[in-house]
Amino acid sequence: MPSHSILDDYLAGLDALLTPPDERAAVVQMRAGEVERPPSPFDEKAVDQALAFLQQSRELQALLAQELQEAASEYDRSLREIQLLGAAAADLAIAERLMRSAPELAASPETREVMRSRTSAGRETLIQQAIRDPASLLIPQKIESYRGANECETQLKAATWNCLESVRKGAIEASQDAIDNLLTMPLAVVREAAEALGSDLAKKMRESSVAFLKAAVEYILSATDKLRTLLGPEGEEAVKNAVLDFLEKLKDGETVANTVSKFLNTRAIYNESKTWLAAYSGDPQALCGLSERIGKLQTGFEARMKIVDGVTKGLAVAALLLLRFPPWGPLGAAAGHILLVGYILYSAYDHVDSDRFAFFDRVQGVRGLLMEELGAATA
Repeated sequence: MPSHSILDDYLAGLDALLTPPDERAAVVQMRAGEVERPPSPFDEKAVDQALAFLQQSRELQALLAQELQEAASEYDRSLREIQLLGAAAADLAIAERLMRSAPELAASPETREVMRSRTSAGRETLIQQAIRDPASLLIPQKIESYRGANECETQLKAATWNCLESVRKGAIEASQDAIDNLLTMPLAVVREAAEALGSDLAKKMRESSVAFLKAAVEYILSATDKLRTLLGPEGEEAVKNAVLDFLEKLKDGETVANTVSKFLNTRAIYNESKTWLAAYSGDPQALCGLSERIGKLQTGFEARMKIVDGVTKGLAVAALLLLRFPPWGPLGAAAGHILLVGYILYSAYDHVDSDRFAFFDRVQGVRGLLMEELGAATA
C-alpha cells in the first residue's frame, strides 16, 4: 500500500472535503429514475481547505504513479489503478463543490438548471473505498459450480464467456456517456484537443479562468493528470488516434456498441478458446483453477468501471465550467473525455487480450491466459 503518512494524510483531508450531500438539500430526480441530492457548496473555510488539499492530491498521485510503475504483480497494479481512478473521481467531486460555490455560476439560470441534472453526488463512499481499501473491490464473485464428468471444462467455458461479455458490455456502457459528451462538441475542437495533449494546454486553461474558479480548474487539471498517469507516457498518442477514429466511425453511422465490440473482438477470442480447450490434454482439474483466474479478471475490470462512472459524471460537470472559457476551456473538456475514453478502451482490451498494445499491459488478459494454460501458445 502507499506510504502510510501520505495516504493517511490524504484520506483525513478527503474526509473533511468529500462528505455526503447535505440531507436538507432538495431531492433531484435523475434521468434513470434515480434520486440523488446535489452536494452542498463549499463555504469560505472549505474553499481554503480545498486549496491546501490540492498539494496532497498531487503527492498521492506521484506516489501511486511510482508504485504502479514498480508493481511486481497484476494484483498490485490493479490496486494502484483503482486508487488512481478513485483519486481522479475525488478531484472532480471537489471541483464540482467549488463550482457550486462560485457566484459566477450560481448567477446563471442556465448553468444552475444543468447542474441540477449533472452531479457526481452519491458516490462519495465508493470513491473513498477505492482509495482507502481498493482490495475490497477486487474480491471475486463465487464461480458457479457444475457437476458431471466435464465439470471443470463446462465451468471454464462459462467463466470465459461471462468474463468476455462482462468486459465488452462494461466497456460499451462506460464509454457511451463520455463519447456522447464528445459528440456534442465540434469535431474540430476535439481534434485540436487531441493534438494539444501533453502540450501547454494546462497553462492556457489556468490563464483563462476567472479568479474564484481557479481552484476548480486546478482540480480538473489534477484529475486529468491522473488519467494521463493511468495511460502511461506512451499511451497518449495511441489514445488520441484511437478516439478520433472511433468518432469518425460514429459519424458514419456506426453505434458505440458495434465500434467497441469490433475493437475488442471478444467473440473471436471465445471461439479460439473452444478450439484450444478441445485440444487440451492436461489435468482436467486444472481447468477449475483457470476459471477462478478468469473470474478475477472479470471482477477487476468491473471494479475499475465502477470508479470510472464517477470520473465520467465528474467530467460532465467540469465541462459546464470549462465550456464557459473558450478557446482553452472547451479544449480542456474535450481532452479530459478523450483520455477517459482511451483508458476505458485500452483497459478493456488489456483484460480480454493484452498482447496487442505493449504500452498498456497491466494484466494477463483472457486470451493470453488461456493460450498459456491450455498449451496453445504456439498454435
